[in-house]
Amino acid sequence: MTYTCHRGASRYVAFSGEQVLAGTRISKVQYSWAGILALTCAFGLYVPASAQEMDNSDAVWRHPIIDLSAPTTAGGFQREKVEAIAETERDILVRYRDDTTDSRAEIYIFRAGLDSPTIWGDRALDAILANEALGAPMRERSLVGAFTPPNGAGENSAFYASMALTGRDLASTGVVVLGHDGWLIKIRASSRDLDEGALGKRMTALLLDLDLGRSSVSYPPSEVIQTCPDVLDFGGKPQLFGLDFISLAVVSMTALKERKANSPPELRSAEWCRDGSANTTATAYRRSDSKHEYVAAIGDAGLTVFVGRMSSMGMTRPRITYYGALSDGLMEKIYAPFSKLPRPETVLAAADQVGPIATIGAGPDNLGEETIVVSEQVVRDD
Repeated sequence: MTYTCHRGASRYVAFSGEQVLAGTRISKVQYSWAGILALTCAFGLYVPASAQEMDNSDAVWRHPIIDLSAPTTAGGFQREKVEAIAETERDILVRYRDDTTDSRAEIYIFRAGLDSPTIWGDRALDAILANEALGAPMRERSLVGAFTPPNGAGENSAFYASMALTGRDLASTGVVVLGHDGWLIKIRASSRDLDEGALGKRMTALLLDLDLGRSSVSYPPSEVIQTCPDVLDFGGKPQLFGLDFISLAVVSMTALKERKANSPPELRSAEWCRDGSANTTATAYRRSDSKHEYVAAIGDAGLTVFVGRMSSMGMTRPRITYYGALSDGLMEKIYAPFSKLPRPETVLAAADQVGPIATIGAGPDNLGEETIVVSEQVVRDD
């Protein structure tokens, strides 16, 4: 594959140069260098709080759910271990290493509340850029773009980034994110010996050596998401109303209805923008003309917050309130009603302190069993 990109301007980094990798042609992309909470360390790879090691003895490891296999040797790397991050085998980490070049790579297979390689590529890059332990990225030797993945998941739908590093032990680091049947596959790699071009070749070689079935889901092109022309007005501290049994039952039905009505369609960068009010925990994405709904990517491992406007059916004042939904790609929990547009961290705080008013089983088609949970909520300020 040939990967090319073009020189950026203004608040975007200037990427230049051409590198020949084992794949198709990269599309033109600029990229924002906004800082975000780093979830990586050491070689810049994912380090889970707790993980259960899986059987790594077979010559080919097969994912228990999706059509994906990882051989012992792939892209010049040797498979080191396989770890399940969750008991459901929803998040799995396959670790590889190459001691001859002092390089490490991992394949992280996970579900996300928002099934978008564009968003989670954006978040993965932010985590890399914020991780001072990796070293300082060299802008003149950085490449970010998109390519067509080998699983047929859509033309130019996969996200790609590689860059040279300075100031620390590592010479280069990079990431690839692609979609596969409602799951996301992220390859992270770093090296002490390989430059950014060689590391990029090794990442794509690793991807091509995986046994990936044909994806039944087609994803839109992964392109730059511009910064929104203005920022969301969160307008102070939202209150999560406490409601009685009957009122909460009514509001929960309304929240479910509005959440389904506002379920985001295919995220295309031409229609969505990145809100400038992002903080170190989350980044909000929305349509440029939207003032009352957004989607927030939490960290860089799939946790997603959806926020939208709803009517409280006269059960609260003001009558127009907001819901916040927290999704890990398997289960979505809805918290409502908020008096004002809540920030992502406000929804996370509510999840820590009160029960959801409704839950939705969130499969690839976003369908599932709905349960109305009626519980006495506390009044909550943020």
